[in-house]
Amino acid sequence: MVYACGFWLFYADYTVLGIPCFAYNAVGQEKDAKWAPPEWVVDVDDRMMNALKPHYEKLTDLMNGQSEEVWETLIEFQLNYYSQLCLEITRDAKTLLGHWRITDDIICGIFEEREAEETFIRLLHSSMGEEAVERLGILQDG
Repeated sequence: MVYACGFWLFYADYTVLGIPCFAYNAVGQEKDAKWAPPEWVVDVDDRMMNALKPHYEKLTDLMNGQSEEVWETLIEFQLNYYSQLCLEITRDAKTLLGHWRITDDIICGIFEEREAEETFIRLLHSSMGEEAVERLGILQDG
């Protein structure tokens, strides 16, 4: 049963906006990395990346030559968008993820471990809610 799914690897270098990876993990497959998508049973779902690829390529083309300030605005918009998407997926999990066997407390979030701890924590809270992060012990589990 899938207990968590999430986005990670939000790559941007002011010339390319990378497609975030999407992963999910099942109960019993946690190993030592219950909240680390690169270690999950499905660490990259190519279907999601393939669906997003043409849109991200077009967006990157449109951003060609833009200032760092414009890129930063886009990057922040993207993180806010995915945070809201995660909250909606968690709220509507039984409908949206009905093709999966899911736990009753399924959670979707942004697990961007490459970022500084402050940003990592901000993204956890914005994508899952502070109460869920604390209830699930995500920060304590590492």
